Amino acid sequence: MTVWRLPGGDVARSLAGVSTDLAGLEDLAVHKSQLQREGLWVPALQRHLEAGDTLPEDWKRDLITAISWELHCQETLREISEIVGRHSIPLMTFKGCALAFGTYRVRGQRVFGDIDIAVPPRFRRRVQELLEEIGFRAASGATMSRGALSLDLHDHPLHQLSILASSHRDWWSEAVPLDPELGPVLRLKNEHEFLLALLHGSKHAFSRANWVVDVLVLAWRGDSEVLAQSVTAYHAGRHLWLASRCLSEWYGAALPPALEAASRPPGALDVFTHWFARLVLARRAPDFLGMLTPVWAIPSPIGRVRYLGRALFPEDSSLCQRLKRLGQRFLETLALIG
Repeated sequence: MTVWRLPGGDVARSLAGVSTDLAGLEDLAVHKSQLQREGLWVPALQRHLEAGDTLPEDWKRDLITAISWELHCQETLREISEIVGRHSIPLMTFKGCALAFGTYRVRGQRVFGDIDIAVPPRFRRRVQELLEEIGFRAASGATMSRGALSLDLHDHPLHQLSILASSHRDWWSEAVPLDPELGPVLRLKNEHEFLLALLHGSKHAFSRANWVVDVLVLAWRGDSEVLAQSVTAYHAGRHLWLASRCLSEWYGAALPPALEAASRPPGALDVFTHWFARLVLARRAPDFLGMLTPVWAIPSPIGRVRYLGRALFPEDSSLCQRLKRLGQRFLETLALIG
């Protein structure tokens, strides 16, 4: 079997607390551009600082820039949380921002570019008005921005994937405070954050390696038995299997035994999943194929058809745009097969 090793395995394993290996500074210099693309450059710099290594000045600037950005996002999130909280409106952040402030232990370890927030649909318009009062402006779709910072507004952390949860309201009712210093903003409980990392990463074919590193970190810092139960309950064993393959073949990392046991490998006749996994591991899988992976977690045939209809034919596009998009994806798929 071909093994595709990616740089940064020492960083990935150390973030999860399962290894103290450290690559040399020479390796860091060689792989800088790829580590940046994968979201692992800044954590690598931090590890070398902790080890007492002297970094070049431009690398130090990279680290300072990343930490400054995170502090800016932290202050902005506190500002939003406080103004929304004064109106007793529930507010939740998730994915990169929530992981940076609630899971990773050192500033800058989890790089993110925008802030994902969720508010219940009945409060959506009021929240947009409050954001406009503090300088945010509508950008595109559900995105609002102020300066260089963008906010992606959602009704639910699962947004398009909410069809996967039979009682997705529980994701709101079971949410927990992110950080008392950030006001009343909430985050998902660990099991739901882990599931979201699996589903979101698979949906994007783990095209950024830090998405699969999130899975590794959450797995080793949480209760693996509880996480495994959640994976089974949400039919996410196939997504877990894909993440496990990526971690093993890219970084030589393994999940806790309880989670490995909860993964669900595809059958020998599941040609699509085996083909898709090979593309993911070789970093050749396009996002549009990843959009099919939520089907793995939908037990109902009707639910699968509904999801595929939404994914292939978004409601916000015209019939011409939908057909054009479908044709482009068909041609891209033929090119991958060829």
